[in-house]
Amino acid sequence: MLFAGGPATEGPGMVVSNELKEPICSHHDIERDSVKHYKHAVKLYEGLAKRASNNGYVVDLFAGCPDQVGLLEMKSLPNFTNGIIVLSDWFVTSNFQQSFLHIFNKDDQDFLEMGFNAMFDIQTTKELKVSGLIGHVISAGKKLACVGETEIGIGQTSAWRLNAITLL
Repeated sequence: MLFAGGPATEGPGMVVSNELKEPICSHHDIERDSVKHYKHAVKLYEGLAKRASNNGYVVDLFAGCPDQVGLLEMKSLPNFTNGIIVLSDWFVTSNFQQSFLHIFNKDDQDFLEMGFNAMFDIQTTKELKVSGLIGHVISAGKKLACVGETEIGIGQTSAWRLNAITLL
């Protein structure tokens, strides 16, 4: 779980510098591709996300700040690992607290309503081909005869890993 109360201002994941004269980027800056630290930060967070995902970790991102925390730069962390993003003005708001507590819901037998390191495996008849899967999954690299040549989403496999699953 990552709790962000402000933007990263140091190191390779820096979103904005400590100098007050440098403003936090806006969506217009992103559209014009004129954000100073954006590409370096995205590269770092995507690398971390791939490492976490390959090791079966889940990164849940909680941002509790009325200003930007660099969520755009960090979005690959929960996206690649099947984590969640909770964005709130403060960590003390009821919205944040309810969302946080919802993660730890339990079923009738007192088990958490979540699972980890799930495998999604497709087996088809010989007439059907699998082009891919759209969503937050990782290729398991299993290529059977049912794998199609056309790739849609994450393709070239008939099996995918999900680092986390939740029951709704």
